[in-house]
Amino acid sequence: MVASNSEEAVVEASISAFEEDKTCEDAIKALTVLRGIGPATASACLAARRPERYAFMADEPLECVMGTRKYTLREYLDFNSKLKLKCEIINLKMEDIGKALWVCGQLGFETAVKTRKRKLDTLEDSKQIE
Repeated sequence: MVASNSEEAVVEASISAFEEDKTCEDAIKALTVLRGIGPATASACLAARRPERYAFMADEPLECVMGTRKYTLREYLDFNSKLKLKCEIINLKMEDIGKALWVCGQLGFETAVKTRKRKLDTLEDSKQIE
């Protein structure tokens, strides 16, 4: 389906989406006019171009942040906004937080938390030995 878009349509949508003054919503909408492009794919394009502004709507980060996997424009806007706020609070890039959440999702969130606790316990034990 994506291949059915003309080169001209892809170029026009991309130029529009990547304009500096575009809101997040308008940037996603500019790309989703293309056949076969939904919010998740549009977010991948935008995140590749401007990772400081747009989060990639991957399954695991979406589920970690939102609690669900809904691939709608509204869900992406909420997801991107929440991730951006966390970035400001902990001073990390959206791309880095997205990758960390992806890893948590791959490990299973409980496994990731247990692994972190085990590492912290090990660190505390090593401090007591010194």
